[in-house]
Amino acid sequence: MLGEIHYARNKVSILHHPRAMYFKILLVVITLISRFIHPYLVLAIILLNTPILVYYGLKKTLLYIAITWTTLSSIIIGLDILLGSFKLDYLYNLLYGYASFTSILLFFSTTTPREIRRLIGFNVLSLSYLFLDYSYRVLTDALHSLQARGLTPSRNSSWVKYLLRSTIVLLVIRIDEVEEALRARGVD
Repeated sequence: MLGEIHYARNKVSILHHPRAMYFKILLVVITLISRFIHPYLVLAIILLNTPILVYYGLKKTLLYIAITWTTLSSIIIGLDILLGSFKLDYLYNLLYGYASFTSILLFFSTTTPREIRRLIGFNVLSLSYLFLDYSYRVLTDALHSLQARGLTPSRNSSWVKYLLRSTIVLLVIRIDEVEEALRARGVD
């Protein structure tokens, strides 16, 4: 999954062009406000994002997200039906969550922090996106280091715990380094 995202981020395409940034931002904003507009807009966004994500080579990632979303949604809807509290609005909220996730995945997989900084400057939003990108790279590096040690991804919980623990430790160390650097520059 992470390899697909890395491949999509380094691909040269129309969505990687600086002018496409406005389209991607507009798509994310429309997705986020679509909850308040109309249910068919959410379905249209899903139908737009899915082929684009498949085109960019995120097939396994999209399949994993769809299976996870379907499983969790089925449990939620099943419990609502059993308890007699099911409303069509619940299904709409679940679809909205899926549409939002696919839009954010599309944005993240086609936008580098440099493009964000070029568009909005150096502020809290660009720093947050930079830290998200750094977190992604730390997770990828931790996964590669585990694979170099002979550990393969599996459903074993100890493997996942080790991966998360090493990723969190590296992120906390980096946060401390950034905090010290900012204090040395006089930023509180």
